[in-house]
Amino acid sequence: APLGRAASCSVVGSSFELLKSFDGPVIDSSEWVIRVNNAPTDERVREHVGTRTTFYVNTFPNVRRLMKRPQQGEPEQMNARPAVGRPPSIYYCHVGGLSRCWTNVPFDRSGRVSPSFIAELKRQLCTPRGKWPSTGAVAVALALRHCTTTKLFGFGGDSESRGCARYYEGWGQSCANYPQPPPPKLGTC
Repeated sequence: APLGRAASCSVVGSSFELLKSFDGPVIDSSEWVIRVNNAPTDERVREHVGTRTTFYVNTFPNVRRLMKRPQQGEPEQMNARPAVGRPPSIYYCHVGGLSRCWTNVPFDRSGRVSPSFIAELKRQLCTPRGKWPSTGAVAVALALRHCTTTKLFGFGGDSESRGCARYYEGWGQSCANYPQPPPPKLGTC
């Protein structure tokens, strides 16, 4: 189903930078709050990340992730069918799971990002052949298309994350063992 339009949107990534501000009320004041990859909003982080979620933008889960049960203290894993009362997910299909992603629509009843939208985004971002935009980039692009005003929170790196790429990784433990993505290569197409 089409998304429609919103006057204001907050797109919330998962950078550790979120924990340095108290933007929760600002995030929650938007008409739509779009979160990336099921980033949690539990009581430990609400003042930083807000509490509302209109929908999540997620990469379509692979079978291994669907089968995995979360460990204590670990963020909730994506499920093929959203939990009752949980905001809906819009899945971004790419790589080898493209056909499975689309044939699953009748079962999980979640929206999908159009392949033509992704192709245009890849072109605009000068994404090399065989590579895909991040889920965060897809969420931002959706907001820019559907929202009159878009605010971004929790995107970009930081210097104090102790090795955590995401604000919810490593709660109560050292994050030094979490793999870090390589720095982006800047340039033109």
